[in-house]
Amino acid sequence: MGTIAAMKAPILSCAMVLAVSLGALNAIYADSATWNLNPTSGDWHTAANWTPNTVPNGPGDIATFDVSTTTDITSAPGTGSIEVDSIVFNPGASAYTITVPSYLGEFNYFLSISGTGIVNNSGVSQNFVSLDGDGVIFENSATAGNLTVFSNPASANLGRSGGQTLFLDSSNAGNGMFINGGDEAAGGTTQFFDQSSAGNAMIINEGAPPGDVLGGTTYFFENANAGTATIINEGGAVAGSGGGFTRFDNDATTADATVINNGGSVEGANGGSSDFLLGASPSNATFIANGTFSGFGAGRIFFTDSVGGARSASSWAVTT
Repeated sequence: MGTIAAMKAPILSCAMVLAVSLGALNAIYADSATWNLNPTSGDWHTAANWTPNTVPNGPGDIATFDVSTTTDITSAPGTGSIEVDSIVFNPGASAYTITVPSYLGEFNYFLSISGTGIVNNSGVSQNFVSLDGDGVIFENSATAGNLTVFSNPASANLGRSGGQTLFLDSSNAGNGMFINGGDEAAGGTTQFFDQSSAGNAMIINEGAPPGDVLGGTTYFFENANAGTATIINEGGAVAGSGGGFTRFDNDATTADATVINNGGSVEGANGGSSDFLLGASPSNATFIANGTFSGFGAGRIFFTDSVGGARSASSWAVTT
């Protein structure tokens, strides 16, 4: 599992640099706009779908959503990444699903939110779906807001990883929900870097399909922290399948989070797990390891080269 995490990080870093560069190139053609009541399509990059007729795609742009007859939004092939300051859902706005797509032979479709973040005043959940190695990036101090759901499903395409949500700088997961699909080589991920925080989020790492030993994953690197989030690592549902996984690496900390590692649902299925490496700290977190089956079938917690919470094991709790 350590090898998988180590391999993913530099690949993601390269993809993020390219995504941000593409967003900067597109910024000069963009401005703030509101999604139309009756757009011509669900393509973000079509100016006729917005009022005024311009595509929000710049670091200072605000994309606003209200009531609309078209609520499934994505990007057409060849259009590339999007960067905005913020996404605002007005009071009474429709429930939207914004998908960061994946197209054969095309990589690096990212939705980068680099300013205020997501402001959801609609009163209903707003959904973001990331496919096949592409995804949503929060930068600077952007927040994922309230009543937001981010789905990072596993990929069914050979050579592609699952969807991903990334937090950089001092960005924050807010009160969002993050669901990472399971698959050892192509599972969905949520990743925190720099000084970012999981805030008060709910993060669910699903179990893997049969034969895979690693489910959906969440990573905390550098000085990132889990805030007061609840992180659930589900166990495998069938024999031979792995559980969800959370890793704290470098100087990352759980802060005051609750980490729940559930056992496998049947005999032979692995439980969910979490581990700590290279000085990561369990801090003031609560850990809950559940499971009916023994050994790898139960939820597990590993401490390797970690430091005690507040330098004292008494500051965190483990419940089985």
